[in-house]
Amino acid sequence: MTIEQRISEELATLSATGNLRSLPRLKHDGKWIEVEGRRLLNLSSNDYLGLSADTTLRQAYFDGLTVDRLLMSSSSSRLLTGNFAVYDELEEELARRFGRQAALVFNCGYHANTGILPAICTPRTLVLADKLVHASLIDGLRLSTATTTSSTWNGCCKSRSTPTSRSSSSPRASSAWMATRPISVSSLRSSGATPAR
Repeated sequence: MTIEQRISEELATLSATGNLRSLPRLKHDGKWIEVEGRRLLNLSSNDYLGLSADTTLRQAYFDGLTVDRLLMSSSSSRLLTGNFAVYDELEEELARRFGRQAALVFNCGYHANTGILPAICTPRTLVLADKLVHASLIDGLRLSTATTTSSTWNGCCKSRSTPTSRSSSSPRASSAWMATRPISVSSLRSSGATPAR
């Protein structure tokens, strides 16, 4: 069997089981999206506050740019030589606005999950996770020392089984968190979500 035949066979299997993914054709309009002729509230974006469509904010950003503040590349990890004063200023401002001692900005959700979870979880942390949580949460939990268990959507509420653990150092958890799955365009479509009026 050639590589092309194996790929075709795998794609056919994914399609038959409803697991073949494709990029959706979307039309964006602020917090709304149009999918297959239906106007839906976008509950799956990382733009929770609708900031990307805020033209006033965008203009203020461009008005504040100067040659010395327009960075075309970080050039390196911040831990090496890629830290710039503008990053420090942003984190200091965020800490001030939220009344905290300090703040740390991550460049994406994946880095936040793989950086924060290992830092704050201990072997006495229990995390109950839905099987469909984002891969970044799974990766972050794998890097941590937390005791984790996963189940189907709302399954942990129905289950009486004892959580399975990768860490056997503690029989009792000192803290417990629950991670649930996000809402995606495909789940909205399959659930028959009501279009916006």
